[in-house]
Amino acid sequence: MQNQAVGITEHHAAWLENRGIDVELAAKHGVASKRNGIAIPYLHNGQKTHDKVLLVPRKDQKAYCEPTGVDQSNAWNIDSLQGEVDPRAVLYVTEGELDALSVLQAGERYVVSMPSGAANTIEGCLSKVRRVFCDEIEGKFHLRKRFTKFKRFCLLTDRDADGETLRKALIEVLGENYCLGTFYPDGCKDANDILNRCGVEVLSGLLNQAAPIGEACIIPFSLALKMPSPKQLNLGMAILDGRGMRFSEPFFVTIGGPANSGKSTIAQCMLLNLLASNRHLKASIFHGEGHHKIPAKRAATWYRENINPNTGDPLVQEQRNAWMDDFLSFMKPYGDQLPEFEWLLETIEMHALNFGRRVFMIDPWNEIIHRRDMRGNLTDHIAECIVRLKRLSDQLGLIMIVVHHIKKPFNAKDPPTMYDLADSAHWANKSDQVVIAWRPPSIKSKTLFELAKSKDFELFGSPFRSWVNLDTKKFELYEVDAPEGYENI
Repeated sequence: MQNQAVGITEHHAAWLENRGIDVELAAKHGVASKRNGIAIPYLHNGQKTHDKVLLVPRKDQKAYCEPTGVDQSNAWNIDSLQGEVDPRAVLYVTEGELDALSVLQAGERYVVSMPSGAANTIEGCLSKVRRVFCDEIEGKFHLRKRFTKFKRFCLLTDRDADGETLRKALIEVLGENYCLGTFYPDGCKDANDILNRCGVEVLSGLLNQAAPIGEACIIPFSLALKMPSPKQLNLGMAILDGRGMRFSEPFFVTIGGPANSGKSTIAQCMLLNLLASNRHLKASIFHGEGHHKIPAKRAATWYRENINPNTGDPLVQEQRNAWMDDFLSFMKPYGDQLPEFEWLLETIEMHALNFGRRVFMIDPWNEIIHRRDMRGNLTDHIAECIVRLKRLSDQLGLIMIVVHHIKKPFNAKDPPTMYDLADSAHWANKSDQVVIAWRPPSIKSKTLFELAKSKDFELFGSPFRSWVNLDTKKFELYEVDAPEGYENI
């Protein structure tokens, strides 16, 4: 016998009630009996695209779509997301339609269900989630407009292996900071289990207690008090250590100056002595100008002058080469690949994760190729690049050393400031430290070394200026008198 008011047979009504589902609520959302199953209609813009038919009372709840072969790219109940939405509203995302009906029964308004559940691999789940939540535009996935109006998504996937995989895929696509989760009582695998075993009030209470999944959005002050202070790293150079100049992990340093000012030599001096003073550090270098043999020869010379002078001995040469291979490497694109910024980010991450590198030197920055929207602002693009490098540095505890040119035209008679760095003032504003190197015209043996910025004077040293001589054998900086006529700089 079939209840004509709701289109659900008594047999199927009893099955729904046994699952805790209110029959009238189910009928309101178009659920109806269909031969030997319960049909759950999928609508898009008011038009039914297909039914998902649950074969009940089979324990495995086997289901099929009618008509077969439909494109399952729309979530169930998607039409409920039309119109304006309160910015505080939560969109509940379930793995199955019965779970979504359970959430609706608990009094929530916005809920959708995945059309085809979970897959058993992260790749399969990502494919399902992107198909439902995203449009692909020029190879990139963007949330569909119906979903972008929500800033909070409560994930109610099944508490099993496939459900956990689906949950990870949803977090990756929707963004961890926008996702909420809630507690499942013992013995409950999904929202319908909670409704059926614990009742609608318990389910409603648990939904209201949903909390952010990610911890990145908030750090309590009490937790901040317990955080260790930044570790100070000596640079291994007497003139710099004596001035209190230090690095940390993570750290972002920009070393700038005009052409032939010695900025690359200073950067290599600082790098080699940093590694010698902090034996846990290993470095990778992007060397964009000149032959790779130049910094390699300098490292070999540094080893001879500072570790073992007997490099004519084949055994010592072998030890030197082993030391260099262990602590130093180059970053180089494959084949004809260009050194683009995205390549740089990926390579830094790969070297850090796979080869234990913790220090990265980019020399010079202008040899990195940038693919950007030419309608955009260059300084904003540079800001984004620095932020992305610093975010990677923060995530993995890396030291970034960027060697950069001064903008042109430049008055060579006066020392540049950190705001003379090319392309953007963000080099000065966003770096933890900025070092400026400058040589007056016709003076080759003396360089003005300036620590122009230090984000924390107590931890990393106060800004200072000093005239130095660059010893390219020992790779040390020695303080010297100012050149004649430049005593007041």
